[in-house]
Amino acid sequence: MRKYCLGLITLVLLTIETIAQKPQNYFSDPAISPDGSEIAFVSKGDIWTVPANGGAARLLIARQGYDSRPVYSPDGEYLAFTSTLTGNGDIYTYNFKSGITKRVTFDDAPDEVSSWSPDSKYIFYATVAHDIAGMRDVYKIK
Repeated sequence: MRKYCLGLITLVLLTIETIAQKPQNYFSDPAISPDGSEIAFVSKGDIWTVPANGGAARLLIARQGYDSRPVYSPDGEYLAFTSTLTGNGDIYTYNFKSGITKRVTFDDAPDEVSSWSPDSKYIFYATVAHDIAGMRDVYKIK
């Protein structure tokens, strides 16, 4: 009986160790498109999209650095997101029609995208870049 218990414990420990060594896929920062047809999300620092009614995910943005917090513009033409591509974190936009990614903030401190204005003209973001006390302030950028 003792050998059986030790064998079982060894098997359980080996199984736990094997599971712990397998890389895990984590999905975060979901955002739904304005028309409700698509969901953008982050996995391993890349931005993916998937049909809202199910289906295969497609890789939208994959670069050096860590991309996060995707936010669709209300008109559905752009996706704003935060990226560490150039350091601490700046705001970028991705144009769905052209496929062009554009950097829109250039601060030394991390910027974090929050939302769009209802007319899709401005991006609101939080940063400590211009605050003496180190508190996050909200800014808008065109």
